[in-house]
Amino acid sequence: MQARRSRRRRRRLLWSLVLFAVLLGWGLLAARQGLAAYRADRAGLDRVYSVAGSGSALVGKTGALRAAASLRTASADFAKAESHLASPLLAPLSLMPVVGRQLSSVAHLSRSAAQISTSGSSMALVLATESERLSIPSQRQGALSEIVASVDSTLAVARGVNLGPSQGLISPLGKKRSQFSAKRDELVQSLSRLAAATSAMAALSSGSHHVLVLAASNAEMRMGSGSFLAAMEVSLKNGIASVGPVVPTGSLSAPSPVQGRSATSLQRLWGFSHPATYLDSLGLDPSFPPNAAVASRIWSAAMGVPRPSTVLYMDASAFADLLASSGPQSANGITITGSNATQYLMHQQYLGQPPGGGAEEATTNSVLGAVAKGLFARLSSGGNPVSTLGALARAAGGRHLMVWSASPALEADWARAGVSGQVGPSSLLLGMSNLGANKLDPYLRLTAHLLFHPVGNHTVGTVTVEVANLSSGHHPSLIQGPAPGLGLVAGQYLGLLELSMPGDATATKLSPRHVSRVIGREGRAVIAATEVSVLPGHKASASFSFTVPYRSGRLYVLPSSRLPPSVWYYRNRRFIDASTSVVTW
Repeated sequence: MQARRSRRRRRRLLWSLVLFAVLLGWGLLAARQGLAAYRADRAGLDRVYSVAGSGSALVGKTGALRAAASLRTASADFAKAESHLASPLLAPLSLMPVVGRQLSSVAHLSRSAAQISTSGSSMALVLATESERLSIPSQRQGALSEIVASVDSTLAVARGVNLGPSQGLISPLGKKRSQFSAKRDELVQSLSRLAAATSAMAALSSGSHHVLVLAASNAEMRMGSGSFLAAMEVSLKNGIASVGPVVPTGSLSAPSPVQGRSATSLQRLWGFSHPATYLDSLGLDPSFPPNAAVASRIWSAAMGVPRPSTVLYMDASAFADLLASSGPQSANGITITGSNATQYLMHQQYLGQPPGGGAEEATTNSVLGAVAKGLFARLSSGGNPVSTLGALARAAGGRHLMVWSASPALEADWARAGVSGQVGPSSLLLGMSNLGANKLDPYLRLTAHLLFHPVGNHTVGTVTVEVANLSSGHHPSLIQGPAPGLGLVAGQYLGLLELSMPGDATATKLSPRHVSRVIGREGRAVIAATEVSVLPGHKASASFSFTVPYRSGRLYVLPSSRLPPSVWYYRNRRFIDASTSVVTW
């Protein structure tokens, strides 16, 4: 009896050991499959993020082919990961409520990544295939249309992928899913902008178009843009550009105020600057479309030509980005490159120039004209306009490049591409418009402190701004002034400090010691402004407040296009307005 019980115990122990060995072996194999899936996923994501970060698909045929190959390999990596996760060894785990959810999430992410990578590889191949046709003006529109279709297809895939469960995930996996979701959203936004910009380029590559180019200086700022110093008209006929002479905006005025809804709107708030008459007085309003529409009318009236249907704005930073993409240009015996353009256009060109006599305009116009003509010549005779989109996107992200078109369809494309310069109803934009006719803005520092205070069902927002003038007062007169008739001393900054607030803001106020120069509604925003005068080496401050009809919300702090950018503080966060930032409360 005792011996029988002993044999049974040994058999149970033996079977337990066998079962343990089987489970251990199964666990090791399952872990191996999971680790292989993780490694394949990681390799695929590294390839995708590398392509996305470099933007290589937009840099010519070679870059597009390289991107297509990387994305094709990434797609294979994700397919390998999904295959490992579909192994029968992992099937029992998929039936467990908690573990099964983790496996399902990883499988969905791998499948989604594979779908996006496959479609992205196809898009990159189209870019590579069409890149040669883009260099032929007569075939450019067809090539751009093919690219738009391909980008739209990849955009549909990216929007439609199923990322799987988002709840009940272990922390590392939850973070991975959140990261992937954020990257997917960035991709959707980028593809949407690329499709819109390419669609607009396709429209401009067909037929006849007249484009007014406004070259701006960040050394003399307006609200959300530089001052318009020079203008030129570019005629496009079936993709071939011819550039007209560069004209100083100081000489461009309409014989009588131009008419139209935009002119009436600007005149209502900014009538003291005569924006419907003088082109160089534009820019006090933060929204680019009305400024561009009026600029087109003033150019037509002043030059005696038909109104340009499109207006393109570029400042020193945009020229730097475009030169980095298109190559250097020579002006006044100086080679202007992407690395030195900003400093030269904002400062160096004014050194050693005698005051008066048109020296400033001559220098500025020759540089801007050479750069603009070189750029358009490249695009119209063998250049690839898509390869320029990366530079355009960088410039547009900081409001250094903006485009308006009279055509509603084209204007919608510019808005979708993020280059329209529109100010939305849920935005904040801080700026300073130079009223001193000097080039002191590079020496001005704007610092804003943002505060939200809920009151009942409303929220009171306060923006306190400190303005510091770092000028020494010992610069050339073209930089520090003083301009005659303004009563300023050398290096003194006189400006209009402006804040564009949400469209539903009410009870807008300025700090008691400041007199409101402007408080009113413009388009989808509410604007307040006050004059500020700061001596060299001194500071000034002002405070804006407004009320919005909700206790919690989200606002977008838009880029000011200032160089250097303004600094913002909100709660424990510090950021600059070189690009759009989101604040929530």
